[in-house]
Amino acid sequence: MSKISAEKLVDILAEDSANAALDLGAGGLQRRSLSEELVMRISRLIQVGNLLPGDQLPVETRLAESLGVSRPVLREALKMLSVMGLTESRRGGAHVITDLKPEKLIRPLHFLTSMEDYDPAVHYQARDVIDCQLIRIACEAATDEDIAKVQLLAEKGAATVNDPIAFRLLDFEFHSALNAAAHNILLLRMSQALYELGLNWRRAATQRPENVARSIAEHTEIAAALAARDVDRAEAAQRTHIQSIQATTIEERKKAND
Repeated sequence: MSKISAEKLVDILAEDSANAALDLGAGGLQRRSLSEELVMRISRLIQVGNLLPGDQLPVETRLAESLGVSRPVLREALKMLSVMGLTESRRGGAHVITDLKPEKLIRPLHFLTSMEDYDPAVHYQARDVIDCQLIRIACEAATDEDIAKVQLLAEKGAATVNDPIAFRLLDFEFHSALNAAAHNILLLRMSQALYELGLNWRRAATQRPENVARSIAEHTEIAAALAARDVDRAEAAQRTHIQSIQATTIEERKKAND
């Protein structure tokens, strides 16, 4: 683990901020929200590779002094970076850049979905956009082996109609294989994150055999459309499936809240 000196971090921030409305002189950071500005700048350093996983930020006192901000402002910025999954606290008050694994970076989204006012319709709208585009790409990019794997997983679904746990495991494998067939790692990660975020909602819906049976039939149609490399048919089948998931999931949520 490498430790970044306060002076080095300030130099990097100053260089990166050359075209931004920042002042790292005696007056410190001059901005409406100092903590948010710090978060933006440090996030950018991570994005462009000036700060790497495992790098340890300077101690708070030294960093606040060098940046010309108060410790409360700095602590607020560090807290936001931690919530975003970009840094984590270690023993002794150290703040370290995380390994940036997807499961850490989507933690804020998991928190968001736990809020009472989070609208599942927005969630499934996002899934529709990403997953439907993925399957269009997959129709052209998938290998014969990719397609065979998706078809096999779709066929296995029939044995899980009365076994919710087995179905959920198979469902995860099916969607993972389907999305991987597009060979687009960025869209795959985004789709996987949205899928995982909806798991808690989906459990109740998959306790009903009729919902499982519907999903299995939809998987079969999706796999067939992919095998035919019929882009429009595949997209339509995927959209029907997502709309079905949305409808049954929201229905179960309403029942639970009544």
